[in-house]
Amino acid sequence: MLASDVISLSRRRINDPWSDGRYNTSDMLDFLTAACDQLMRDILFPECRVTFATMPNTQEYQLPEIMDYPRAVYVDGRLCPPAPSMDVLEGSALLYYDQRSMAGPPVPGGGGPSGNVGQYAPVWTTQTPAAFPAASELNQCVWPAPTTQPWSVCNRPSFYMNGGFLGIVPAPNSGPNVINGEIQNNVDVRVVLAHPVVDDIEMTLWFPRSCRSALARYVVSECRFSEETQSAMQLGTLALQQYKSEMSQRRSDVLVIKGAGSIDQPKMITGRQYRAFNGQISRQGSF
Repeated sequence: MLASDVISLSRRRINDPWSDGRYNTSDMLDFLTAACDQLMRDILFPECRVTFATMPNTQEYQLPEIMDYPRAVYVDGRLCPPAPSMDVLEGSALLYYDQRSMAGPPVPGGGGPSGNVGQYAPVWTTQTPAAFPAASELNQCVWPAPTTQPWSVCNRPSFYMNGGFLGIVPAPNSGPNVINGEIQNNVDVRVVLAHPVVDDIEMTLWFPRSCRSALARYVVSECRFSEETQSAMQLGTLALQQYKSEMSQRRSDVLVIKGAGSIDQPKMITGRQYRAFNGQISRQGSF
């Protein structure tokens, strides 16, 4: 689906069919960018794959702008469960507040606190960098993946988020393979990215064609709100309500695609627990 497909439908809905009418093409592209940002945030679809290469003894790597917590992280093919944060790595979820480390200073390039000398520090901050897909000391305990206990040496490799950076524990101790002089990316992240800025009317959008009407509704609301008259504001509010209705339908489509409508199928990642009772699904909290 092209940007022009959404813009043409938007113009028909506001009775402004010409590019030199009330809203020029530049304005419509700006409004469409806002619509793509909003719809991506609302339905968290589609997923993308971000790949990059590790650096020796480097723990944190900057990601592009993301809209959701990473769905999966692989390092040299090994699936790393989420920590999911530095607080959990340090035992805050259990009111543990880890200070077990009596090691020496951590290897430079770690994601721990500044001035860390390795004494009375959380274990994850002094963990020796390891080879992936697995180091020998990490093979002892591979199941289950701990989700709330503080990091220990025998835990499976995990990832955490620190602002816009992805952290890997333990830090990889080597870089990627080089084949025929080309670096082979060895980290694969499944995540929902922010939609790129729509700067050309012939740009291909990331959304399927089923999202065309919802995007057009949001563009119409932006057009109306830009007029700043009472009648235009009322029409903008109506268009926004229509957008929310159509967005909810697209969100339901995503749930079907992700298999969230069946007990025995994988569930969409929402950060909320699913419970099954007498063959019925209930979800704690809203989508």
